[in-house]
Amino acid sequence: MRFTVFKRPNPKQFEYKPLYYDERKEELEKVKEQYSDPEKAQQIEEIRDRIERRWEIHRNHKGEGKSSNITLLLYLLLIGAVVYVLFFSELF
Repeated sequence: MRFTVFKRPNPKQFEYKPLYYDERKEELEKVKEQYSDPEKAQQIEEIRDRIERRWEIHRNHKGEGKSSNITLLLYLLLIGAVVYVLFFSELF
């Protein structure tokens, strides 16, 4: 046995309890909760349908913007080519 003048503190214990994420179990719980209350399930489906409709409208508008941007780019290139020919070539 050893005697010391100063008391040394004991090292802290490491108590790590790992948490496991089970994606399948979470999905199963969501489905159970959804079908346990039919009114809530219907509300969720209505919300999902509204979101899908909004996304589809948004997707349709995006396509129109791309075609107008391409047209604008073609016009700018055409104008640039005409300006180049007029000022920097020896045709005129």
